[in-house]
Amino acid sequence: MSKKKLAGIIIACTIAVIVVLVLVIPTLLKTYTLSVSVSPSGAGSVCPSGGEYKPCVHITLTATPTSGYIFVNWTGDVGAISDVNAPTTNITMNLDYTITANFAVRPPMGYS
Repeated sequence: MSKKKLAGIIIACTIAVIVVLVLVIPTLLKTYTLSVSVSPSGAGSVCPSGGEYKPCVHITLTATPTSGYIFVNWTGDVGAISDVNAPTTNITMNLDYTITANFAVRPPMGYS
């Protein structure tokens, strides 16, 4: 093999390694943040309460009201939520998201 061919192969391999290091590995290491809050404070809880997730991970969010409250909806970065009106719903992590579970005081029994 000629020195020119060998040099060309080495350069091509070096470029391929650089492309992998610059483009592929950072994507594999990327995580997105899910920040979750409750409104009004103390009206309920959300599971999971937030965290760091890899891209494309599907998370099931469950909002549970405390005694005397009912779940109303999800607000915030809700574009990736499957159903903003359901207390249990899914979100696909493709960005950083800030989500709020909204609750309201439960109407008295017999209230129409």
